[in-house]
Amino acid sequence: MADADKKKMKAVMNANPFSEMDRKTADWIKSIPALEKVFKPIVFSEMVELDRRKWSASKLAEALGGLARYDLKILANRAATHYKATQKQGPKGQAAAEKQLPADYKETRKELLKKASLAIEEVVSDKGNNKRGLKDGKAALARLDAIDAKKIFAEPATLAAKAMARLAKALDAAGGDSKAEARAMTDAAKDMAVADKVFEDNAREAQAAVSLMRKVPKSIKDDAAAELRAFAEKIRKVDGSLGAFEDAMDKFGKEMDAALAATRAGKPDARAAAALARELGNSSTETRKAEAVMKDIRPLKAEFAKLEKLLK
Repeated sequence: MADADKKKMKAVMNANPFSEMDRKTADWIKSIPALEKVFKPIVFSEMVELDRRKWSASKLAEALGGLARYDLKILANRAATHYKATQKQGPKGQAAAEKQLPADYKETRKELLKKASLAIEEVVSDKGNNKRGLKDGKAALARLDAIDAKKIFAEPATLAAKAMARLAKALDAAGGDSKAEARAMTDAAKDMAVADKVFEDNAREAQAAVSLMRKVPKSIKDDAAAELRAFAEKIRKVDGSLGAFEDAMDKFGKEMDAALAATRAGKPDARAAAALARELGNSSTETRKAEAVMKDIRPLKAEFAKLEKLLK
């Protein structure tokens, strides 16, 4: 790339922590001073020198904004869980929210700044028409290959089902004793929080891998090698299964969050807890969508290995 094609520009990510929340949840956070002062825009900014033919400040902002969406969805789900608990529990629920949500925000902020920094590093290291596509394809396939399709949903589902089954049994045994029921509900809420965290950790890595894979065709430009452009078309053909996998993660995450919120609010009786155990324990549909992605990606991995040797 000639020096004349280079241009200094600012890469900026300005992520609004309320962007994925419903209005009631966002307004609730803004009404609590202890939370409102924490939930500020998450801003990343760095001066870079890039090919003006490929990049502009607006294109960089759009790319970085897309990186933030899934983590902001997780933050929104957690906030909604606390909002619903507060509606049921009043001051007790709000106290829990004021303690936990700042930590959730800080975790999200740390993750987004890390993602933005790595993304800009990748953009700056772009050194050729084939190299960028090869690099992104290799990274995406490696991250997808690391996903255990059988565990991503089944592991947290098993933990959640066990938590709800124990709750149902404990509520039956309590025989109407309010203190025993309260202890059972507290224990179940802790167990559900663990299950929810396991899923979010699994899903965050899986979503990052899927998101990167869906972006690979965009990094393979029209002037790249014909073999690499053909590979990009094959990725586009499996975009449907990649999208279905992302949707399944989003749906399952909301179901886990709803169960956690209900438990924290002391809502399920023994019958409802037993029903939740059955519902949360059946993750076969979601697992099939994860396995479909792995099935679609497997032949691409073998083909990419040959392609990489050809174009090096």
